[in-house]
Amino acid sequence: QLVVESADIVFLTVPDTVIESLCESLAWRPGQAAVHCSGVHPVDVLSSAARAGAYIGGFHPLQTFAGGPDESELIADSTIAIEADGPLRTTLADLARSVGGRPIFLSAENKPLYHASAVIISNFVVTLAAIAAELWQSFDIPRDEALQALLPLLAGAVANLEQVGLPNALTGPISRGDGATVEHHLQSLAQIRPELVLLYRELGYKTLDLALERGLDARSADAIREVLASALGDVGVSN
Repeated sequence: QLVVESADIVFLTVPDTVIESLCESLAWRPGQAAVHCSGVHPVDVLSSAARAGAYIGGFHPLQTFAGGPDESELIADSTIAIEADGPLRTTLADLARSVGGRPIFLSAENKPLYHASAVIISNFVVTLAAIAAELWQSFDIPRDEALQALLPLLAGAVANLEQVGLPNALTGPISRGDGATVEHHLQSLAQIRPELVLLYRELGYKTLDLALERGLDARSADAIREVLASALGDVGVSN
């Protein structure tokens, strides 16, 4: 409450589940601003501040913070999603630029898909890295060691995305129409980690769409699609 009484703009940088209750517990005044940093919640969770006459807004840095050193430097060149109206919209955009960020403006309706995209490209990539590294344990290489071996490959993929974009950054067997290699992958997964067959299959379908966009011929694409479809039997799933 002392912070609210002394600041013109207050950022509620707390877990999403307690933003609304925290806001309701505070006494706001007309003309100040209450801002949360959730990427998915609308500004309506701050409605108690709005009823007291405060401006309300959302300010979400599209970046990942895992507790490492110099995380403040990650803000530079990051997109910052803003939901706000009136003068607060301009103030938050100026603030985003002042820390090196690039502001974009979202409506409440767009935020769930925006945040889902962030989870897919950030959180799920970490999960995929864990899965990839764990596969190395089947040939007696520890996960941490495997991760260090795989990180340059991941960095190369990110560099390709930066340099040549989509779909040209795509490489690998699906991109070049190598259905035999895909079949070997699926057979090995079915023996060692059968629960990953469906994941590989679904990612393979999405990769195939990108490969077609990149120029893969339809005949090769159909052959790979058949290989992927046949993998359903390995996990007992059917269309």
